[in-house]
Amino acid sequence: MKKLTLVLAMVLLVAGFVFAGDPVTATLTGSATATWGVDLASQATGFTNSASASISIPLIAKATKANEGSVPYGSISLADFLVTIDNSNELTVTAPSVTAKLLLSDALSVTIFGAPSFAIGQASPFMTLSDVANGESAPTLADSVDPDLSGYTGGLTVTYSMDMITLALKVTSNGGWDAVSATDAVYGMANSDNGDGTWSMDTSIDTQPTWHVVTAAAAGDNGNTANDYSAGVDVTLTPVDMLTANFKLGYGTFSAADLVLSGKLTVKPVDMLSVWGALDGSLPNGGDFAYDASFGATVTTDPADLSVTGYYGADDLEAQTVVTVKAVTNLSLSATFEAYTLLTSLDWAAKSNASYTLDAGYKPYAGVTYYNNGSADGTLQLNAGVEASKLLANTVFKVDWLSGSDISSDIGDLEVSATVSY
Repeated sequence: MKKLTLVLAMVLLVAGFVFAGDPVTATLTGSATATWGVDLASQATGFTNSASASISIPLIAKATKANEGSVPYGSISLADFLVTIDNSNELTVTAPSVTAKLLLSDALSVTIFGAPSFAIGQASPFMTLSDVANGESAPTLADSVDPDLSGYTGGLTVTYSMDMITLALKVTSNGGWDAVSATDAVYGMANSDNGDGTWSMDTSIDTQPTWHVVTAAAAGDNGNTANDYSAGVDVTLTPVDMLTANFKLGYGTFSAADLVLSGKLTVKPVDMLSVWGALDGSLPNGGDFAYDASFGATVTTDPADLSVTGYYGADDLEAQTVVTVKAVTNLSLSATFEAYTLLTSLDWAAKSNASYTLDAGYKPYAGVTYYNNGSADGTLQLNAGVEASKLLANTVFKVDWLSGSDISSDIGDLEVSATVSY
């Protein structure tokens, strides 16, 4: 089945070249690494080998394709038609993005695709040192308020844009007018339990596939028989170069959060300083008003950059300060200090890193991270190493030592590796 899918995709790809007539450039990337390591606590040693490779082929040139004319006119923009094949025998087709508008004048337009969003989230928690260390893709601390009016499937956005103001009026419905029929479950051969009552094929494991539900049954709906709608406004103001303000307001009769609002104000009195504050809020029907807030400031100078970020939500406060020093050529210094649960247990963490890149291609580096964990017995993690990028073309050699999350109980691993990249 994989071979058939791949062949079909290639046929469509070639056909796309013929009819589109656009120049297409495939992008090939890949790397392979051999690593020898030793666990300094158990004295275990061994090799690991890893590789990754992929080829990405845009079905049209990367630039967005749009048709334009003299106002009034309709315009549709198409972008991101992409096929990617990697060395894990996976074929991925990126869904194309489509944007369609009616441009009634130079300042007035109506977006007919896609449906408008009422997402807020301008006052959101930041990525902490623990989030980054654990490989999280988003902050583990969740927003205190509902970030959206969920349930809409379609709608329109009317936008009025001038030099100092952009005003967007949005409306969506709770489903369409036509009923959607229920679907039956789809069965097939599969070997990996998705944990939600469905199964899928996983080529990385050797488990024999058997007959399972691969697509769950989906319930139908009767359409928007209640005639429920959401409406909202999004305003961006730039009265002067030093000031930018954005305000969002949405009301939905069918959402758990009937009212959502958001605002962010950014002030830049001088080139080196930027200060901002933001607020998100939601008011469920018959419930209490919930909100979270954040603030920040950034100072940019020749020797160093300083940023301060704070967030209040879930009845507590956290803050982060990051300093990056760039006073010496080839020398990189950074320090981060974070404080969590300032109103309760007062946890905190600190991290510093230093590296120096020599002209010969050697880069020694070291770092230290300390987590207070709300007690006097915190945890200390250390790392150090050196990279060599000019000994062989296309190759990076690396010697790296990283302790466990607490060096007092885990002295960590020492690794020596060579990575060749294309």
